[in-house]
Amino acid sequence: MQLLATFMSNMEYWLQRINLNESLDTRRKKLIAYYAFCLAWSFGGGLTQQHYVSFDEIIRPMFPKLSIPFSGVMLDYRMEEEQGVIKWKQWRDTVPSFKYSPKSTFFSLFVPTAETEKFSYILNQTIDASRPAFITGETGVGKSMILRNLLMQKQAHGEISVISLVFSATTSSAETQLTVESRLEPKKFKKVLGPPGQSKGVVFVDDVNMPAREASGAQPPVELLRQFLTYGGFYNRSKPRWMQVVDTTACCVAGPPGGGRNVLSQRFVQRFSMFCIPEPAEDTLRYIFENILMSFLQSGSFADGVKKMGVVAVAAAIELYSSISKCLKPTPSKFHYTYNLRDLSKLFQCMLMTTPRNVSTPEVFTRLWIHECMRIFGDRLVTQDDSTWLQSYICLLYTSDAADDSFRVDLGGRRIIKKK
Repeated sequence: MQLLATFMSNMEYWLQRINLNESLDTRRKKLIAYYAFCLAWSFGGGLTQQHYVSFDEIIRPMFPKLSIPFSGVMLDYRMEEEQGVIKWKQWRDTVPSFKYSPKSTFFSLFVPTAETEKFSYILNQTIDASRPAFITGETGVGKSMILRNLLMQKQAHGEISVISLVFSATTSSAETQLTVESRLEPKKFKKVLGPPGQSKGVVFVDDVNMPAREASGAQPPVELLRQFLTYGGFYNRSKPRWMQVVDTTACCVAGPPGGGRNVLSQRFVQRFSMFCIPEPAEDTLRYIFENILMSFLQSGSFADGVKKMGVVAVAAAIELYSSISKCLKPTPSKFHYTYNLRDLSKLFQCMLMTTPRNVSTPEVFTRLWIHECMRIFGDRLVTQDDSTWLQSYICLLYTSDAADDSFRVDLGGRRIIKKK
């Protein structure tokens, strides 16, 4: 029922774009395209990436008359209307360029990619249709950043008013309700609350599955949100009366259960349109971190030799991250051997703290890269064999034929890690 509700909500959004003055044949073709697009995202938006191809094999034959290119899957394309005709174009063709600001903090930097454009577009459509949205995906894929960036843009244009919440294991329902009520205002009657002015309200909840469970299995803050989404309000805690909340929806973000995150009840999840953000491909990771690191080196007036190191350092870091994730798996005695894209981000975050004065040559830059790799990945290792493997792999990266000559550093026979 959740999938059907999402489909009907999306169709209602697109049907508003039908021009009744157009010919019947034109409207029919547009309606088929709208139907295909909504069906694909309503049923496929919540799938993990490994199921994209199987889903595409099911849905694409349903619309043989649509001129959707066969390169990639159906979810890789968006609709664009040109002179009354629907065209299908890849999301990557609409990605804007990255604009770097030296004053921005590292985790506020947002590099647009095909995936961010794709999900920002769909989430924007979902919010405009006043449909609650739920975003999930592995740690570090940018779930919160994609949604937060979209909400801040819409709020800057006066379209919505955002109420931000971050749940933790100690979050209570009373605290959640107090925060929501403080950002709403009475509408006509004291028993009706809504966002300020004529804007829509969006309750943005990060880590929604973090609150601790009670003995009965319920999560009070989550149950409060479920009550709000199901019945359109909640009870006043000081007076026994019902408070209706109007013109307000919710957008929630959560990672997979585990590590303190709990399984959410189906009664809560069924209220949302579900979307799963896939892990970025290797070429996407290169695009993101090359943009960030090279923009930093260019704006910081680093030496030309150091600037040339940026692309090489990014490629080597991604290869190291991929190899560690595959080779150093968690075990009962090494349960903390878990790596995600946040670890890779921290490596570059630290490299962006340097100055041209401190990093004046390619050799210093390479030593910095090695130091950060050992700090981010090496400090987690608990056996000498694992440390030796990591040290050897790093040495292999900057001495291999694939590496740039400037990336090679003579350590003078010294070890990166000293034996205890």
